[in-house]
Amino acid sequence: MQNTKIYFKQGGDELVVASGGKIVVEAGGDIDGVANLSAVTWANLPSKPAVIAAGADKEAARTAIDAAVVTHDHAVVEDAASGLAAAADIQALAIALSARIKALEDAAGG
Repeated sequence: MQNTKIYFKQGGDELVVASGGKIVVEAGGDIDGVANLSAVTWANLPSKPAVIAAGADKEAARTAIDAAVVTHDHAVVEDAASGLAAAADIQALAIALSARIKALEDAAGG
């Protein structure tokens, strides 16, 4: 009987498992050259990217991958040259800008 979901490529040096195919390793079976698959866990999974492999929590991961600590607050710094007022965050900036626009429109009769 021919199985087209699991086959050797021409030349016989590569086994292909196509869509819908499956290889089952029964109890006591082994795949030569592959470590004990049941012993593989997330913690010992090889070749994980550093960003995934690092740390038990966000702080440890940032330290391990030398990432910047997230301490920014989205504060807007005053810019005297343009007349931009300081604001605690982007929402406060949007409110202040909306108020200024409305005041200018009201003054212009718009």
